[in-house]
Amino acid sequence: MRYIQFIFLLYFYFPTLVQGQASFVLVDSTKVYELDRYAEVLIDSTHTLSFEQILKPNIQQKFKKTAKKGISLGYIPYPVWAKVHLKNTLPTTQWILEIPLPIIDSVAFYQQKQSSWEKVLCGYYLPHSTRQSRHTGFSFPLHFYTGEDIFYVRIAGTSPKLLPLRVMTNELFHEKVRHEDVWYGIVFGIFLIMFCYNLMIYIALRDINYLLYVFTLFFTACFIVTISGYGHKYLWANVPVMNFYAGRMALSCLGIAVAIFSNSFLEAKRISKIAHYALLAIIPLSVIAMMLAITGIMPSAPNNLLSVGAPLFLVAGIICWAKGNPVAKYYVIAWSCYIVGGMVTTLRNSGTWEFNFWTTHMVEIGAAMETFLLAFALSDKYRKYKKERETSLVKAQAELEVKVKERTREIQERNEELLTLNEEIRQQTEEI
Repeated sequence: MRYIQFIFLLYFYFPTLVQGQASFVLVDSTKVYELDRYAEVLIDSTHTLSFEQILKPNIQQKFKKTAKKGISLGYIPYPVWAKVHLKNTLPTTQWILEIPLPIIDSVAFYQQKQSSWEKVLCGYYLPHSTRQSRHTGFSFPLHFYTGEDIFYVRIAGTSPKLLPLRVMTNELFHEKVRHEDVWYGIVFGIFLIMFCYNLMIYIALRDINYLLYVFTLFFTACFIVTISGYGHKYLWANVPVMNFYAGRMALSCLGIAVAIFSNSFLEAKRISKIAHYALLAIIPLSVIAMMLAITGIMPSAPNNLLSVGAPLFLVAGIICWAKGNPVAKYYVIAWSCYIVGGMVTTLRNSGTWEFNFWTTHMVEIGAAMETFLLAFALSDKYRKYKKERETSLVKAQAELEVKVKERTREIQERNEELLTLNEEIRQQTEEI
């Protein structure tokens, strides 16, 4: 009898257990579910797999879970398929699948609707109107046909193969979007304030360093607007090719602006000829990188150039600091923040680090910190210049006073000599 009961439990319970392991259950409407670890992945090394082929049993067997947390496959040149099994225990709740990464070239989303499959195609280089919501990333409303369904995502292109999958309710999604808008509003507000502030100082003082720094701020903000997706969302929604040109041209122009600013700010020509000519070399290289990107010969040329240029700017600052330029220390600290942000993002894109808040927003944080530190460095440089000027004026005034006293003494001595000479002449005249 016990054996029959055991068989009965296996018959009814084991299928449910297997199904429960295969499907991720959505039970809490207050949570944001991270499905990266639960999704199964297939790398299409042939570039030929269609969705109809993906559904075949022999291809389904090739889907595997990633060994580490998150789907971070780096810069592999192949399309990547992911599938997730979801079970909805809250049938009246509208769930949203979000991919919070704006820079994915092409995203195709598949879900079943009755007897057919619905496909939504969008991407970084497609019009923003192809997306189902006005979001900097990619979001798809989930429709559960059976209550326990499979959803497929395919990403392709030259962008890093990162696939952060988040599932949340419609309310949580819109709240998250509002928080992101506030965050980026603060970041862009910082750049706008610093831009206007330094421009006004330049107009008042006519110090070329402030004008060069204004250009640096402008091109940095242009780059962040592009990679964050806000440029695509608000500025060129129906001209997605601007994502390509604006980002790469902003990087190249940023390299030129930073090279000229660094040379002037660090006084590299006076302090170190090596640093001076190394910084000057970035300018023609940036122009070449821009041409390579625009013509499509090497689209990643501006990124590669900045990867080399950023450490070079840091080394130039260290050299000038070591050789007696005290304000260079702020420049070095500022560029250290920027490089750390860039390195974190690079490690994320290469698949070394997982996708999270810090690896996603470290570039903006580093850029904002660099903005404050360089502004402080410019202020310190101006204070130093003002102090030196005041010292020079005091010294010049003291030297002038000494010269006036010496000249006065000489005049008095001459007057005394003239008086003595007049007296001698008078006496001689009286004797005659």
